Amino acid sequence: MGYKCCDYSVCMIWSVGGWCLLLLHFFFPEPYREQILASQLIISTFAPKLMSFHVASLLTTFLYVIQTGPVVFEWSPFILHHLMVFTFVMSEYYYREWRFTCACVLFWSVRWMNSNNIYSEHPSRGLIRCILFAFVTFRHFSSPKAIRWSWIFFVHEFCYICVPIQMLYEVYFVSSVMNPLDIV
Repeated sequence: MGYKCCDYSVCMIWSVGGWCLLLLHFFFPEPYREQILASQLIISTFAPKLMSFHVASLLTTFLYVIQTGPVVFEWSPFILHHLMVFTFVMSEYYYREWRFTCACVLFWSVRWMNSNNIYSEHPSRGLIRCILFAFVTFRHFSSPKAIRWSWIFFVHEFCYICVPIQMLYEVYFVSSVMNPLDIV
């Protein structure tokens, strides 16, 4: 199935350390924020296996690198961006042949529409996104599952009401499609 870490305590130390550095970097002023994020990303490459904080680190680094300044709220880019996020999530479930195209469109939408910048707002908003992502991906981590949940980093907090819906969908629909004999 997947690569298992030879020592559970080593994997736990990497995971806790990676998440702590990622969460703490939001609360430091600008020159230190970038240095902590870069250090966390570089150090995490030495981890013995791919974990959920790796995906969160890459997404956070992407959002840090493309930050375009303060978000100016306008309805049309806000709605279009969230439609692109929805299309990206749907492509991960149903339109797998279009998932890379949808991911590229989503990433450029973040840059061009500037409807969401986790660094121009209060640090607790970025912290909440990372904690929620960790909550939904930590227990049964896999790369495809983490990609399906990456939308958490790209949307407004109001959209988090969709988290329970997607969790139920994954438990009752996706798992039954993958292995219909498990649900009796």
